[in-house]
Amino acid sequence: MMDELEFVRLNSDDSRDADFDCGNDDLNEFFFVDSKANFRELLAVTYA
Repeated sequence: MMDELEFVRLNSDDSRDADFDCGNDDLNEFFFVDSKANFRELLAVTYA
């Protein structure tokens, strides 16, 4: 059900759940490292 979902805009200084692992090393690196750099450099915004 869509009413149970919440999308959160991530920024460069928020805390990420260290236990998160989607099973893909590249996507995990993007979530923990690259998305923060993209936000700081005004290249992209990531939602989770």
